[in-house]
Amino acid sequence: MRQWRITQGCVQRNETRDHLFFACPYTYTVWSNLTDKLLGRFITPDWNETVRSLLQTTHSQIDNILLRMLFQTALHALWRERNSRRCGGARVSVEAMTRVIDNAFALALASELESANKVRFAENFG
Repeated sequence: MRQWRITQGCVQRNETRDHLFFACPYTYTVWSNLTDKLLGRFITPDWNETVRSLLQTTHSQIDNILLRMLFQTALHALWRERNSRRCGGARVSVEAMTRVIDNAFALALASELESANKVRFAENFG
């Protein structure tokens, strides 16, 4: 990665937020892999459109919550991967990054469900 300013999978010289999330082919493919079943043909590489769609309530309430949680998990993991590469770390394939985010999302979701169950238990028996 020449000068550590080129994002993986493309030759963009300046790493802007808009490029990293999700105009870069690498990050767009990861995001697409993760959200294909929830967003279908409405997946976009444009940051503003992605954020706008997450803020709208065009999906069911649970889908909106899942999409927002997945978005946060994806941004965090992709940013960490980018920082790792800048510090000399190995490249992570699209498939591996998709699995990393999927696993982190599953753990975050399980944690939220466990917390909600504890609150309900405390409300009923506390």
